[in-house]
Amino acid sequence: FMKDRVRCGACIHSTYRSNVVLMGIPILTNMFGDAGSVVAAMAMPFVVILYNISAVTVFTAYAPDSAGAKLDLKKLLLSIAKNPFIIAILLGLVCQLSGISFPVFANKSIDYLAGMSTPLALIAVGGQFDPQRAAGNLRLNLTICSLRLLVIPTIAIAAAVAFGFRGAELAFIMVVFGSPSAVSGAALAKVMGSDYELTGQITLMSSLLSAFSFFIIVTLLRSLSLV
Repeated sequence: FMKDRVRCGACIHSTYRSNVVLMGIPILTNMFGDAGSVVAAMAMPFVVILYNISAVTVFTAYAPDSAGAKLDLKKLLLSIAKNPFIIAILLGLVCQLSGISFPVFANKSIDYLAGMSTPLALIAVGGQFDPQRAAGNLRLNLTICSLRLLVIPTIAIAAAVAFGFRGAELAFIMVVFGSPSAVSGAALAKVMGSDYELTGQITLMSSLLSAFSFFIIVTLLRSLSLV
């Protein structure tokens, strides 16, 4: 139902990619403590890598100059390899697997940067928020937020329950599929020539609405003794 390829790419990205690292994992940890942290530590590397590779793929496939053209696999792989998010993940994996240790002051500096990343990113998205343009996209924003916060987590949780997931594992699936749109999406959309304003609007709105959606989902799961 959308002819604008650039906006289509932004909508696809905002619908499937969640802010699980910065918004979902703290909820999981508060619910299950160390058990939640263990589950997250085992699964998050795969989730983050998959999310970032698919994000670059979506934005490349729906780039402004890709209309009517076949997806160039070589160009796609090059875009993935050059993407700063992918490079950062690979460097982090190399440091983790190789056992490289950093001085205490460097670790503390990185921790400080990590702690301020979420609020700083949301401040940046909020600073670029244009109420007039957001009002014009209100229906689209609400549709994407409904998919991101209600429809997708409902389907994922129902499937997980059917496969026998319970407790911290089910809660992890809940935060992966039920967290708001990724806060880094607007920056990535801007770098790759997508509609970063629409991506930022959806991120901001879904982050605000997720307080209510998480409350509803967690309450229902606890009432059914599933988590």
